[in-house]
Amino acid sequence: EDPDWTAAVPLLAGPAREASRVITSNSMKALYYLGRYDLELNATIVPETDRGAEFGLDERTGRRVISRPESVERVLSEPGESIVVLESEKIGRPSGVPADTFEAVRTHCRELAVPEATRIRAWRCLPRG
Repeated sequence: EDPDWTAAVPLLAGPAREASRVITSNSMKALYYLGRYDLELNATIVPETDRGAEFGLDERTGRRVISRPESVERVLSEPGESIVVLESEKIGRPSGVPADTFEAVRTHCRELAVPEATRIRAWRCLPRG
């Protein structure tokens, strides 16, 4: 089953609108359903960027892509609130959000209540420090 972004929008649209940055595992769906995203968190997309490396630019969307725990920690330490929206099927997968990268999100952020049936999980993250 595909994740049900439609059912998650009422819960995520406000936090996504108010956040300093939105990090997602699916850039196209975040753009369509939330109207924005700032960084894609997806190991499969990193090699497709202009540099083929962390923080490379996805020329299709004009946004940066990350996949490693240290990249997540760097972004989460920036001023302002981050919202992380991940499709459940990509969590813990080397081709999506690798387990150690997911652990960085889970450790530093507070999970938002999104129904399990949506197959989407989300977190609100305040800068550490």
